[in-house]
Amino acid sequence: MKSYSNNPHTVYNGMASSQRNMFVTATLATALIKFSDTFDDKLVKFNIKIISLIIFMMSIYFAISSSYDFLYYLNKNENLPDNIPKNNWYKLRYINYIFGLLIFYIAYNYFIQITNIEIKN
Repeated sequence: MKSYSNNPHTVYNGMASSQRNMFVTATLATALIKFSDTFDDKLVKFNIKIISLIIFMMSIYFAISSSYDFLYYLNKNENLPDNIPKNNWYKLRYINYIFGLLIFYIAYNYFIQITNIEIKN
């Protein structure tokens, strides 16, 4: 049977990396939305906006999946060393939830905006 190390700091680094990916993808999606305004062709503009919405959804996925994975680890490893601030680590998932809801709100409003624009034109 294989032996696996159980290093809580590695799991924490994974959570921090997922949060970074979440912030970076949301920033990329926001930049793509603004970049799409530079095109004159409506089809190209619409496609870039759809791509940015997909990237927003990826950011929300990073938020949800990393929160659940981190929570799963904390719940399955009740006896962590004393130098691990477990109660604070439980609170980290709220950053993901709040940012995920914010991104969902922005993406939803933006989707409503671009569908209204495309329908009217």
